[in-house]
Amino acid sequence: MINRWRSAREGSEEDTEDGARQDPRSAALDLSRRKLLQRSVAVAAVAAPAGVLVARNLGQATAAHAGAGIAAAARPSLGERASLAPLAVAQAFQQIQQHENDHVTFIKGALGSKARPKPTFKGIEQPSMAAFENTSRVLENTGVGAYLLGASIIKDKNILLKAATILTVEARHAGWINVLLNQPISPFGSFDQQLSQAEVVNRASPFIASLNGGPDPSAAPQNDNDVLNFALLLEFLEAEFYNVNVPKFFGGGTPGNG
Repeated sequence: MINRWRSAREGSEEDTEDGARQDPRSAALDLSRRKLLQRSVAVAAVAAPAGVLVARNLGQATAAHAGAGIAAAARPSLGERASLAPLAVAQAFQQIQQHENDHVTFIKGALGSKARPKPTFKGIEQPSMAAFENTSRVLENTGVGAYLLGASIIKDKNILLKAATILTVEARHAGWINVLLNQPISPFGSFDQQLSQAEVVNRASPFIASLNGGPDPSAAPQNDNDVLNFALLLEFLEAEFYNVNVPKFFGGGTPGNG
């Protein structure tokens, strides 16, 4: 009798993964537990993103509710941001500095003997990071508006294309510094606007001590070379501005653009 019971007992047991014998009822219970656990994990996987979304929306709603206080919070200046990511900001301004010097070299080469001499500038060195960042923004946005003005005057398609390659880079500079200073990436929205010749001259004149015999930038351009010389004046100014101030605030060399 004992032998028959033992035989039946042994015949009803199953091997587990580690070789131990397990009662079928225990195996079924374990299987049910595993399925329940799998379902719980699946539900958690689906619920987690939803919970994050709800929390994010809740956070946005709370932020909107307290919007006035948040909007009034002081925003960090460029100098403060530079202290957080000095390498990225320094490299960006060093790249802009190099671009402006390259633009000077390019336009001088295009004009050849007709290129204007480099003016003598004044008030270029900025007393603080805040002054540097604001002046940089004005100069870069002025450059964009000035090149758009030139594009409407230039007649030679080859010269127009060359000027356009500079315009797009100037626009990249302006967009970057605008965003860095918490301004709209484009001051005029989806479509930029050209500046008048008088507006460009008014923004550049405070920095010019002498034209050194170069053409008057306020004179109406008579041909494409006049337009390029007008652009060259601005490129000389921007290059000088960065050659003086980028090493002062970020270190690095000073490219030549004589």
